[in-house]
Amino acid sequence: MRHFRFFVAALLLLTLAVIPASAQSRDEYDPAGAVGGATGTLSSQPWQPSEAVLYDNGPFETTAGESLLENVTLGLTTLGAGAQFTVGNSVADDFTVAGNGWTVDQITGFTYQSFSPNVSTVTQVHVRIYDGDPSGAPTVVFDGFGGCLATTTETNVFRYAESAGFNMDRAIFTAPCTVGMDLPAGTYWVEFAFSGTGASGPWAPPVTILGTSPVPGANSQQNTGAWAPLTDGGTGDALAIPFIVEGDPISVFTPVQPIPTLGQWGMIAFTLLLIALGIYTLSRRRRQTA
Repeated sequence: MRHFRFFVAALLLLTLAVIPASAQSRDEYDPAGAVGGATGTLSSQPWQPSEAVLYDNGPFETTAGESLLENVTLGLTTLGAGAQFTVGNSVADDFTVAGNGWTVDQITGFTYQSFSPNVSTVTQVHVRIYDGDPSGAPTVVFDGFGGCLATTTETNVFRYAESAGFNMDRAIFTAPCTVGMDLPAGTYWVEFAFSGTGASGPWAPPVTILGTSPVPGANSQQNTGAWAPLTDGGTGDALAIPFIVEGDPISVFTPVQPIPTLGQWGMIAFTLLLIALGIYTLSRRRRQTA
């Protein structure tokens, strides 16, 4: 009996250790756990968007170096969405390819790990592109879920709650995925999950615009076992996930122009020219034989 009780106690402890990690879907602001003060060091070469940005799903920087959670002004509580690859969590959002299509070189997601220094902890990014909402039955048109990280860089932007005051406990990093494929015009969804070495997360910060909730077009999905709309834990407002698509638009091919035809007066002029050349040629021959 004693051995059985020990087995049950051990199983309970193991369950308590596993459930919070696998069930965790949001990084919520907790006043009791707030850590104040600037604990990070700024990068001397922070990330800058590429000049070849085809699509930007929205900002996460509210003011220079800050990504503010307006938990006082707007009642928001979600600092970030769970996108931990190791426990099967991910997030997804949509984008529209315009014109004749795009050659997509890479798609860059953004993530952070709580209470980490401002040195990227990202070890991998996992990306899928679908031709529709992943909560339905779309086709996977690009599968980089095994890992497609190109590089990772500090943004020098820090996520923090309004009531806590500015701090550097949640540094946001880039997680670009190498894609290298053409996408025809249409609406697509991109799914992100992240791997990292930090103690908490990785988390996906939401698109953040000062004084605005929900942000325009917010319709992200989150998978923590099944797809569901991603919403703020305090207000229930829909959230959007920041990402950028980089590459080049597919060129417009100009059709071969037909050879222009001569109009009526052109034909008359051409005929008169032929007659004149004929008369000139006959007159020269007559002179030579005279």
